[in-house]
Amino acid sequence: LPVAKTHAEVLEQLRALYKEPHEYETAVIDTADWLEDFIHLELKASYTEKELSFGKDSVRAAEKMSEVLTALNHIREKRNMGCIMLAHTEIRRFDSPMTEPYDRYQPKLQSRMGSLLQEWADAVLFMTYDVVVKKEDVGFNREVRRGIATGGRKLFTEERPAFYAKNRYNMPIELDLPDTRESKDNPFNQIAQHIPWYSVSDAQRAQHCRVATEPSRQGNASPRPPARIPPCKERRASDSPKHRRNKA
Repeated sequence: LPVAKTHAEVLEQLRALYKEPHEYETAVIDTADWLEDFIHLELKASYTEKELSFGKDSVRAAEKMSEVLTALNHIREKRNMGCIMLAHTEIRRFDSPMTEPYDRYQPKLQSRMGSLLQEWADAVLFMTYDVVVKKEDVGFNREVRRGIATGGRKLFTEERPAFYAKNRYNMPIELDLPDTRESKDNPFNQIAQHIPWYSVSDAQRAQHCRVATEPSRQGNASPRPPARIPPCKERRASDSPKHRRNKA
């Protein structure tokens, strides 16, 4: 799909995935933080500074993002597609009520937006380069430490002090992903095998969607789609029906 440059264009492309015939199995939003930037630009063009003051901008932005999540839910449930949302990270101070404040990796999103996406997703996975620290003696009783990348990457599926992560699939805590420059193995295959959305049949997946969206016997439980993680800087609906085996 063409690169989307506004929130409206993203919704238009999601509607196309919902309505038009195609063979895509996964919709990928790349990235959530760029989409958030688009949303804030549109808000500034539509509202006065006063109308966006005292946190109203973050509330309206979350409402706009909810429109995207609703569209992804419909794509998942009606078109039987997986939904993935990517996001950049940044290092931010984390004020824990149990310890002294410390720095950790967090999604490059405003707090309300980050919370919305983390609650929506069934899996929030943190990926980073595999780095080792090498000490070198430079003389005069001094040492310097240098970070050296091994070429591989690590994927974490559960929260740690250094980052946020979660999953509802009982995934291994840590996955070692190969260096794509040296290996022909597709790293996504290692991830997909632990996600029911990609490891079950189409019939089972459709049944999962139907059950997940049925009202609770207890009353007004909101629908919770099964598998997703999540475009915007570059929008792409991922590949062909062979996506499960060939997704990069």
